[in-house]
Amino acid sequence: MSSGELPRAHDERLAAFEREVAAEPLPAFDFAALRAASHRVEEPPAERPPDKAPWWRGVFAVLVPLTVAALAMVAIRSPEPGTHGTKGHADLDFFVDKDGEVRPGVDGETLAPGDRVQFSYRADGLDSLVIVNVDGTGTITVFFPEDEQGPPGEVIPGGRQLLDFSVALDDAPGPEVFVGVFGVGSVGEAVDLVELSFEGGGHAALLELPLTDDAVDVVRVEKSP
Repeated sequence: MSSGELPRAHDERLAAFEREVAAEPLPAFDFAALRAASHRVEEPPAERPPDKAPWWRGVFAVLVPLTVAALAMVAIRSPEPGTHGTKGHADLDFFVDKDGEVRPGVDGETLAPGDRVQFSYRADGLDSLVIVNVDGTGTITVFFPEDEQGPPGEVIPGGRQLLDFSVALDDAPGPEVFVGVFGVGSVGEAVDLVELSFEGGGHAALLELPLTDDAVDVVRVEKSP
């Protein structure tokens, strides 16, 4: 077979196909169907549904406000500047007037004779207060109320209150320990408590009182010569 010639079987299949096409002509175009198809192509695709937020976003949406609220509660309950924090229901603190400058006192700080001390307190659910002082010589003095023979001093429950008097430190050697006894029925009851504790262990025993009685608080200052 020379190049360029097709096999005979191929010629016969081609001739049969031509006869079949001639016998069954293609159907006419359906223009209505074509127009409908073209409209479908021009329509914008359907919008993709929004992605569902992951589960952890909802958790964070709840936890973040709770965390902020918790931090806010911690900040609100922090002790006020110059105080040593509430021991139980009773809290005794003080301010210092030194050379005309008034500032919050620091528990255990060293002061000089002539410096003035003014007390503040906070009493939750307690309606009376007696402040008893024990100086370095062991002398016991009632600073509040003024009348030792009368009833205990009345107090305002709730927030911090400032007593309306101050005390000038004398030249007795330190330390000076101020014991605030809250909720007692008489001045004598508070004095008896302080005397009994001091006799049993000196100034160190007085400083331990708030650990065993939540209606008692103590502040202490040292004194320079």
